[in-house]
Amino acid sequence: MFRHFHLDIHSRATAPVSVPGGAESDETNRRLAPYISMAIQILSDHDLEVEDCERLSLIVQAALDGRAHFFFAALHEPDPEELDQFFADFIVRCIVPSRARCV
Repeated sequence: MFRHFHLDIHSRATAPVSVPGGAESDETNRRLAPYISMAIQILSDHDLEVEDCERLSLIVQAALDGRAHFFFAALHEPDPEELDQFFADFIVRCIVPSRARCV
């Protein structure tokens, strides 16, 4: 069951993020937890927030999937900064409408 929580832009989330299901979901939660924390920090750095825990989990999973596919096809081995930048850009672009983004 999902718990609704408000992400204060000056603090980290206090409620656990979860996906429905059994043991597989528990493993997914453990695997995603550090990335969800990273996403919360990225949003905080941009003065953004997400009130829906489930939505944030889906965005984080999509960011990780997209990052894996993009760099799998790349002709070079990405460094950690490139991986982090891709993740951060993906998270922000999912939250901020394109017309509101500074280019």
